[in-house]
Amino acid sequence: MKSWTALGAAVFKEHRALLWIIALQVEVSWWMCVVAERPLWSGTADAYTSVISAAVIFGVMALAARLVQGRPRELPFAASYRESLRKVREEILTARWLASVVIVLATLPLSLGVFSAAKQTIPIIHPFAWDSSIEQFGLRLHGGRHMWEWLQPLVGYPIITVLLDAFYHKGWTLMSLGALALVIVSPPSRLRRRYITASVLLLFLVGTLSALALSSAGPPYYDQIVHGPDPYAALFTYLSDVGKHSPLISSEGRDVLWTAYRHRVDAFGLGISAMPSMHVATAALAACLAFAVGPWLGLMATLCTIVVAIASVSLGWHYALDGYVGAALAIAVWWLAGRIEREVVETVPESVQPRRQDFQPRAWVPPSRRRGAATLPDGLVAVASADDATAWTGSMAQTRRPMRTS
Repeated sequence: MKSWTALGAAVFKEHRALLWIIALQVEVSWWMCVVAERPLWSGTADAYTSVISAAVIFGVMALAARLVQGRPRELPFAASYRESLRKVREEILTARWLASVVIVLATLPLSLGVFSAAKQTIPIIHPFAWDSSIEQFGLRLHGGRHMWEWLQPLVGYPIITVLLDAFYHKGWTLMSLGALALVIVSPPSRLRRRYITASVLLLFLVGTLSALALSSAGPPYYDQIVHGPDPYAALFTYLSDVGKHSPLISSEGRDVLWTAYRHRVDAFGLGISAMPSMHVATAALAACLAFAVGPWLGLMATLCTIVVAIASVSLGWHYALDGYVGAALAIAVWWLAGRIEREVVETVPESVQPRRQDFQPRAWVPPSRRRGAATLPDGLVAVASADDATAWTGSMAQTRRPMRTS
């Protein structure tokens, strides 16, 4: 019993920075909901359902991949999977891993739920005031033309618009929620804690506080907020024409958000806030994680982030400046989470800190090249069998330089 209590206390201490940030976020969001006379818990149940469902789905996928990759090929089929499952139970599905997953799944959806509730209070507490300034600044920044006008000759074709619309909603959801869910079910490591902490900081500092300070509605509602000519009218005329032949998710989404705003509907995922763009910010944060795993994965995630940013402008959801600010703040949040993580590691007892090999690149070294060395100079762990080189997180940590053995 004492060992379980000690484990729980140690894992709780390991995540205390995350818990403090979520507690502060809940406190601030509660006050925002009190001032705006809106419910704080309206979307909490949906947030828990979404995060836990994604964690289960991606957890099963990760487990299946680990079992296939980690089975000894020299054993019979059934015996190899039994051996692989035994290794997974001993090396990954530990009591510490379970305690960490429970803490994260108990608190992270709470952060997402109160973020959604607080977002719906922003135009009540601070009515949309920045749209005209953001539009004028972007106009000067882009040489006297709006970014959508620069992009339209390149992406202003119905087939491209339909594809961008699908990626902006479905592809982005898979990328952001999938990355978060996969990290949640990964073995404890500094990188895992850093990304989870950064995700909460992004919801709180960027999606709530920055959005409150820079309250804006975005291009879809520009004509409803700002008096005078609408510089986005031609864009929405084009999108309306495309929607007549191929219905766009964006068109329906804009109508739903505006109706909810006008009639004070409380539900998870609603709320209007353009600056900064959380779509671009969350994609950029996933790209930061991807670069920490490996350069090629980072480049792919960066490309996806750029596509999200282009889609946010060409589909009329955001000013281009929203995406620039969102990406910059995501990088700042990633840096801040790294600083917080270093502080946590310095004060966590050695017995519960992640082992070096928990998130260590591994490589099989032929016998002729081992020279009796157990650890390679670049930090790679040399293993005796090529089959042992694959671990749950093996694909999430790549060497950044060519392997050397001398």
